[in-house]
Amino acid sequence: MFKKIKTHQMLRMLLCCALILSIVSSCTKFLDQRSDDSLRELADLSDYQALLDNFNGMNETNSANIAENSADHFFVTESVFNAFSEQERGFYRWNPVHYQWPNDWSVYYQIVGRANTALEGLNHIERTDKNAEVWDRIKGSALFYRSFAFLNLAWTYAKVYDEKTYEADMGIPLRTSTNFNLIVDRASVKDTYEKIVNDLTSAIGLLPNHSLHVFRPSNQALYALLARTYLSMGKYEQALHYTEQALTIGEVLLDFKSDLTAIQTNSPFPKHNKEIFFYFETGLLGGLRSATAHVDTMLYNSYVAEDLRKVAFFLPSGTYHRFKTNYSAKSARTFTGLATNELYLIQSECLARLNRDEEAAHVLTQLLSHRYIAGVDIQIPSGGDELLDRILLERRKELLNRGVRWSDIKRLNKEKRNIVLQRKVGNTVYELSPNDNRYALPLPVDIIENSNMKQNPK
Repeated sequence: MFKKIKTHQMLRMLLCCALILSIVSSCTKFLDQRSDDSLRELADLSDYQALLDNFNGMNETNSANIAENSADHFFVTESVFNAFSEQERGFYRWNPVHYQWPNDWSVYYQIVGRANTALEGLNHIERTDKNAEVWDRIKGSALFYRSFAFLNLAWTYAKVYDEKTYEADMGIPLRTSTNFNLIVDRASVKDTYEKIVNDLTSAIGLLPNHSLHVFRPSNQALYALLARTYLSMGKYEQALHYTEQALTIGEVLLDFKSDLTAIQTNSPFPKHNKEIFFYFETGLLGGLRSATAHVDTMLYNSYVAEDLRKVAFFLPSGTYHRFKTNYSAKSARTFTGLATNELYLIQSECLARLNRDEEAAHVLTQLLSHRYIAGVDIQIPSGGDELLDRILLERRKELLNRGVRWSDIKRLNKEKRNIVLQRKVGNTVYELSPNDNRYALPLPVDIIENSNMKQNPK
C-alpha cells in the first residue's frame, strides 16, 4: 500500500510532483499514483535514481539559452527583429529587460532542486557493501548535475572569473538545500567557482567511466566538466589535466568525410553520436532559431572550401546562410552537453598556452583531419600567437551554438583580446564593449522582487 507522506517531507514531495514528468525507460521506477494525484514518499535508492533519470527535466530543458543567444554567432534581418517579442528585442540589443518565469534561471535551479533532493535522500539511506555502487552513482550524479547547473548559471549571470575582483563580484545563489524557506543570497564569484570545483572533485571515483546511457553522468563527463570549468577560469594547467583524464577514457571523433551524403542533409548527425558522452540540450529564443537567424558572415567565410563543416553546419538562406543544427538533431534546440571534439580543443588550447606548441598543433591537426576532405594539407601555424589564434578560431567554428561562446568571450576579453560585439537594426548599430557590465545578464525581475537579491548593474 501507499506510505503516508511525513510533514517534514511535504515541500520535497510537492517539488517532485511538479517536476517528475517522465523517466528514462531503461531505468524505470515510476512513483505510484492514486486517483487524488498524491505520490508516495521517495523511499529507496531506485526512487532517487529515477528522479535523476528524468530526461525532460535533467537533460532536455526549456531554457532559452540567453547567454548563447547574446553572443556573436548570428544576426537577424530588420523584419525579423520587428516581429520579436519585447524580451527578445532586449536580449538581442544587450539592453536590460524585465522578464519572469519560465527562464534560464528557473530551469537550472529546478535541476539544482532535484539534485539536492537526491543528496538529502541519501542522508537517510545507509551505504552498505551491497548498495555501494548504486549509492555512489546517485551521489556522484547529483553532484555533477548541480555543478553543471551552477556553472551555466555563473556563465550567464555572473562576471568572468577574475582573481583581481572575484571576492567582490557577485556570483550566484549556491542553494544546497530543499528548504525553500531558507534564504540564500548571491555568493561571490570566488565562492561560486570554488563550490563547483569542490563538488566535482569530491565526486571523482563515484561514477563509472562509461554510463549506461549518455543521459547519465560518467567519470568522463565529470572530468570534462572540470576541464570546462577550469578553462573558463583561465586555469590552463588544471584544465589540461582533467581534459587528458577524460580523453584516456574515450577519444573517438566523428569523421565527416566518411559519409559525404549524410553531412549534406538537414540533420547530418545522429542525436546520440559516438562523440557524445553526456547529452544535454536547450531551447533557443524563437527569433534566433535556424529558420530565422543568419550566421555571421565573417564567421561563415572563415570556413575554407575544403572544410566539410561548411556543408555539415550550414544551408543557404537568401543571400546569407543559416545554421542547420548541431548534435541535438533539432533545428529549434541546441546540444550543449559534453563531447570529445570539445576536449580536443581544450587540450590544444591549454598546450599552446603552456608553450607546448608542437603538441598543441598535433592535437588540432588530429581534430581537423576528421573535418576536412581527404588528402588536404591542413596548414597549422607552428607556434606562438598565430597558433593560439588559430586554435581559438577553430574552437569558435567547431563549437558553434554549443553554449560556450559567451563564456569564451568574457574570458578572452579579460586577456585583452578586444572582442567587440555589434548588431545592426535598421540604421542603428548596437555595441557591447569588452568587459561591459552587461556580460553578466540581468536576473529575472520576479527573483529580484521576491527576494533581497541584488540585480546585476547595467
